[in-house]
Amino acid sequence: MEKSAATRYKKQSGAVASNGNRKRSGAADSSQKTNDAATQTKIQKLNHKFIKDAVHGYISLDPLCVTIINTPQFQRLRYLKQLGVTYFVYPAAAHNRYEHCIGTCYLAGKMAESLQNDNPYQISDKDVLCLKIAGLCHDLGHGPFSHTWERFMKKANPDANWKHEEMSTKIFDDILTDANIMEKFTARDLEEKDLNFIKNVIDPPEENKMDEKMDDERKGKHFLFEIVSNSTTKVDVDKWDYFLRDSHSLGLSVTFEYERLIDSCKILKCDEKCDEKCDGKWHICYRDKDVHTLLEMFHTRALLHRKAYQHHTEKIINEMLIDALCSADTDFKVEVEKKELIDDLSSADTDVKVEVEKKDIRRYKLSEAYKDTRAFLKLTDNVFNQILESSESKLKDARDILTRIQKRDLYKTVAEKLLPPNFDESKNEKLTEEVKMKIETNSKSDDKKLDILFSEVSYGIEINDFFAKQHFYKKNDSNNGPNTVKMKREDVSNMLPVRYKDCKVYVIWKDNENIPKTQHVDEILKDSIKKNTKPLECLCGGQQY
Repeated sequence: MEKSAATRYKKQSGAVASNGNRKRSGAADSSQKTNDAATQTKIQKLNHKFIKDAVHGYISLDPLCVTIINTPQFQRLRYLKQLGVTYFVYPAAAHNRYEHCIGTCYLAGKMAESLQNDNPYQISDKDVLCLKIAGLCHDLGHGPFSHTWERFMKKANPDANWKHEEMSTKIFDDILTDANIMEKFTARDLEEKDLNFIKNVIDPPEENKMDEKMDDERKGKHFLFEIVSNSTTKVDVDKWDYFLRDSHSLGLSVTFEYERLIDSCKILKCDEKCDEKCDGKWHICYRDKDVHTLLEMFHTRALLHRKAYQHHTEKIINEMLIDALCSADTDFKVEVEKKELIDDLSSADTDVKVEVEKKDIRRYKLSEAYKDTRAFLKLTDNVFNQILESSESKLKDARDILTRIQKRDLYKTVAEKLLPPNFDESKNEKLTEEVKMKIETNSKSDDKKLDILFSEVSYGIEINDFFAKQHFYKKNDSNNGPNTVKMKREDVSNMLPVRYKDCKVYVIWKDNENIPKTQHVDEILKDSIKKNTKPLECLCGGQQY
């Protein structure tokens, strides 16, 4: 009886299914595709790799991200210090770009998935995967000692206008030249438009050009550029990871926590109902009561800059390393071998074409290695030791500077001043020239022995700009859903800073002899600062506080 019933059920089910397919073939195909996609997603999740991270604990990585991690281009990040020469000041700050990029990949995925759970119509599985890959690859283009290399490039080759973000996109393209890797991208249905989207997230366009860079499916979805690297409000997962990772290695306590921000963020359309200046695009909005958590993020940034990134000894060692790299720039060559197949014209049988491999060695200056991705990929923090261990006579000056760093025989600070808030920063170059000229005239010294350094500790964004650009929402009990709002500083706190940064200037002496007297240099510096300071009423657009 049971068998008969089961048989009848099976036949009826088949009949119903067959009838349904005849009537609704289009809907069935669509449903099948959805089910296939869901099944594929489940399979991919089963293949995720789990690793233990020092900051985030156990995290899972998409198989495609693991494929990227296991490339020589990504493995190079193991040999780039996250904090550059800060390692010479804080010995425990030995972490690298490698783990930071993995952490950013994890947070980008976590935030994207949270947004998708809240609003699955605005962010697809493909978007989530692309954002994970962008987070993973966003720092591929850093040079030796991270941001120190950017400062070196500005000094040695200012016309190059070199940016690590742009270099990251070139290295990402280099990864995709591997046919096996490209095949895995294709297997995940990633098309040319998706690869371009990943590169645009890594190197974001200006806010008013975002739609130009987006494909039709993503136009208007500006929130996609507010996850990995947010150039508008400076709130992004890249910062969240390095704040926690850097403070962990530096031994500094920070109170910023990102978890609540990820759990409460939403994708909402911001139109004139929110503010008459809103652009009508989809943005990431945070809960109104989380505004203090975001402000704490900016406070954490300032703390890390004051304690570590802009530490006065770090500034000096940074300058010494740049001097060494500039000295070695012309004579230290990065070699790459270019291979090509040519016809062997020496063959005795003229009717038979024989192809032979021709090797061409190309040599690049340090500041020009970026022109060839293969040459640039050879550059890691090991360039320090390569110069130091070189026997090339032309690299002697560079070796001497690096030896001084090792022996802690550092440049001397002969004067330093906190610049007033109304100092005209456009006059930095003029101030440098004036101070150098006066000190050199009085001490009759070589100008190569003297240098002026500037440091800035800031929130990364002016508080008023943050409130003007960041979108929030208020919880609404009605059926209309949450309301997007703009918040004003006067409604948030009376304790927010009017001025959001401190700038200092240092006069340093590179030689151990004929060091100018501190009091004399201090007076020269003080007088030059006074000459280049704006009237107080010009501060903050004439607004008095």
